[in-house]
Amino acid sequence: MPHVPLFSSPEFSGKSARGKYGDAIEELDHNVGRLLDALKQQGIAEKTLVVYSSDNGPWDKGADGGTAYPFRGYKFSNWEGGMRVPAIFWWPGTIPANQVRDEPAIVLDLYRTIARLTGGGVPTDRVIDGEDIWPLVMGEPGAKHGPIYYDLGAIREGNWKLREGALYNLANDPHEDNNLAVANPAIVDDLRGKLQAFQNDVKQNSRPLGGAGSEAQPSGCTNPAAPNYDINAKVDDGSCGVL
Repeated sequence: MPHVPLFSSPEFSGKSARGKYGDAIEELDHNVGRLLDALKQQGIAEKTLVVYSSDNGPWDKGADGGTAYPFRGYKFSNWEGGMRVPAIFWWPGTIPANQVRDEPAIVLDLYRTIARLTGGGVPTDRVIDGEDIWPLVMGEPGAKHGPIYYDLGAIREGNWKLREGALYNLANDPHEDNNLAVANPAIVDDLRGKLQAFQNDVKQNSRPLGGAGSEAQPSGCTNPAAPNYDINAKVDDGSCGVL
């Protein structure tokens, strides 16, 4: 959850059973509690939506990193451990308490969702990723999310995940150990087609990064020299396969 270098104040340093990482987590938890208490004390808790989550899984840094158990992988990978994180939505009096949603969503969904809640809209002159997940947050019957694109090399729909040519059923194989591609060719073809369409959409609608003159790179690539992604490539380090 916290970024390196890890830090904790004297009040928390050396106090947890998990070293520097545990100290940082405990201080983070403590101060989130302070923020929620402040909202209540100011009488604005019922007017405030708080979303608590992370943008990726833990670092692979031993004692100074977290764990994604029971999922496989770490930050910079498109294994479940590199991408799947919990999220907490807190809005007293609006969001039902003590509820759990198993349907996956993505951080990019927050843009459309918050735009809806504030009565705003999203630009129509460009492609805006993400979905409005307010029905999902509120537990409306039948609320579902569309396909989840981890990057340009992995897609999930329902419990099925296609990752660089291998197929996994996350419902009974969250660690992604059993490749079921050979036994389920129709599912592979369907997900591969959707992933290819997503690749094409990204290429067609990419905008320059960092201002005019910057070279746009496909989302999810850690290798800036890779202009194309091979959805069948066996790449485990988070970089892009090159066609």
